[in-house]
Amino acid sequence: MVSYRQQAARGMIYLDYQATTPVGPEVAAAMRPWIEEKFANPHSPSRWGREAAAAIEVARSRVEQAIGLAGGSFAFTSSATEALNWAIKGTFENNNRRKLVTVSTEHAAVLDTAEWLEGKGIEIVRLQVGSDGLVDLEHHGRDQLLALGNQRIVG
Repeated sequence: MVSYRQQAARGMIYLDYQATTPVGPEVAAAMRPWIEEKFANPHSPSRWGREAAAAIEVARSRVEQAIGLAGGSFAFTSSATEALNWAIKGTFENNNRRKLVTVSTEHAAVLDTAEWLEGKGIEIVRLQVGSDGLVDLEHHGRDQLLALGNQRIVG
């Protein structure tokens, strides 16, 4: 397999950093024992599981401290899809919000969650975009978009 560095040397450039990014050497070094030797289910009551759970709590604390959050307020997710589901569904849980505004070109994880919410009675407004990828003002009308702009938009 050719590494990204080797591809870059050949004039190829990786541009999908939204999907994934290289891991810094210090991160790789910190994770190596957990990937190669100490891998364990942190929800397991075994010694290895408890050790993994403790390491996750140390990591959580370090992230919270680095970005100035109160203890216990930061959560790790396994993917962007999980994070999006959690954030969007959580926005509509236990409150009076009844409308989600998104764009038709949004990631499938958002659109699928919007469809799920629609089945729960939430109104979904899917803004259409033009060939330039921008919201199509002609399709929606400026007045409708201004009204939507006064609401909280998720997506």
